[in-house]
Amino acid sequence: MLGKSADADLDAAGYLVWDSFFGQPFAEHVTPMLLPTNPTRAKTTWLIDYIPIIEQGLVDLAAWVETRVAPAETTYAFVDGKVTLPRSASERGGVQPVVEVTANGTVRTEAKIGEPVTIVAHAEAPPGAGTCTSAQWDLDASGRFAVDASVAPGLSEPTLSHTHVFDKPGTYFVTGRTRLKRHGDRAARRQLENLASAGIMVTRRSCRGRPPADCPMHRRGLDALSRAKKVKGGPS
Repeated sequence: MLGKSADADLDAAGYLVWDSFFGQPFAEHVTPMLLPTNPTRAKTTWLIDYIPIIEQGLVDLAAWVETRVAPAETTYAFVDGKVTLPRSASERGGVQPVVEVTANGTVRTEAKIGEPVTIVAHAEAPPGAGTCTSAQWDLDASGRFAVDASVAPGLSEPTLSHTHVFDKPGTYFVTGRTRLKRHGDRAARRQLENLASAGIMVTRRSCRGRPPADCPMHRRGLDALSRAKKVKGGPS
């Protein structure tokens, strides 16, 4: 069971994580409910629900035993204690979708208060894994995924776009989540999900005449992104 992208996150116990903003893998070995609460960013914006993937693995195992239909194979490399996955779902295989999220075309960007930011999520289903059944946006790191993204039925590689305006300065992590099902049934069990995030530092329209490097708020935002990246450097 595999995570999101070329540096996607794979847990040996089957816990899959990806955050495209950092570009390196997290590895969590417990369920989200056992992790401490993060006051600035909900755990569900960087960890997924892996139970449906385990269930799908058991279903595929039963089919292998009973009908000789082999489960999907996965391509990966294991070097220096790190699992590295191909960037595309077609290369990676497996059963989990691959998701990439960008803000204004990159995984890390800056914007002013009131300036529209275009957020794009590209999802891809591995061959034979099914089609995407739903997608949601979380724009405030709350983990509520309150903004629904409409996904047309039958798509295995949708690209979704959303424009958002931030009205307060700060460092934001926007997350796109998508789910797929083997036969595209939106109401069925075992909706397999993955997610990705982009980082956005939102500042006032000006630093009161000072260059960004001399603006305390601007520096605090950059420091927050830098600290997050250092933490991430530790850990479909």
